[in-house]
Amino acid sequence: MAENLTPGDSPSLVSSALDAARQGLSAWNISGDARLLKRLGNFTYEADANGQGYIIRVTEPSHRPIPQLEAELDWLMFLDGKGIPVSAPLPAARGTLVETFQTEEGSFHVSVFKKAPGRRFDFDQDWDAAFHRRLGELAGGMHSATQTYTPADHILPRESWADDMSRTEQFIPRDETAALKEFDVVMEWASGLKIDADTYGLVHTDLNYNNLFVGDRGKLTVFDFDDCRYHWFAYDI
Repeated sequence: MAENLTPGDSPSLVSSALDAARQGLSAWNISGDARLLKRLGNFTYEADANGQGYIIRVTEPSHRPIPQLEAELDWLMFLDGKGIPVSAPLPAARGTLVETFQTEEGSFHVSVFKKAPGRRFDFDQDWDAAFHRRLGELAGGMHSATQTYTPADHILPRESWADDMSRTEQFIPRDETAALKEFDVVMEWASGLKIDADTYGLVHTDLNYNNLFVGDRGKLTVFDFDDCRYHWFAYDI
């Protein structure tokens, strides 16, 4: 398991994340045990029960607050309802898509997803023109569906590209005047681009072979929407 962790993860944090994942399994009435898959922005676990695979995502509140998680999951439920092949979230026993659990290291937010069917991408087997066509069709279908997406009344908007860029600006040293000027030029240019339902909406932002499974006849299912935000659809290309 250690090879899936980041160097700064203390044993107490790792133990608490696993505790939260197990509490999640109980809240979702899943009988299997949690196995760590990866640790990036979140702790991601998998579990199997009754022939079904599940993904358990454990999120530190400092990484994503609940309103941002709810915005992501609301969009995912919409895409799933439109027939887009995504790893859709599953409601807990009490109907919620996000639950918060207390551990030794504080609180963690937990969501559970259906594990995508198929297998991981294999460059030797899958990297060909047909794959790229299917990936383009998947992105196009996702963007087309999103043109009609309206968040539920209680859902706050997901962050946008502009929010992301404002954080980026903070990392430019104040004495780097040329870089700051160029940043302002780029922001002014981007802010003037056309925004409408045909060109702009929620996008995955990380649509690559690491975030999809290949199923029967090469069918692709995409997952890991953790970085989704409002952006121009072209960003996913």
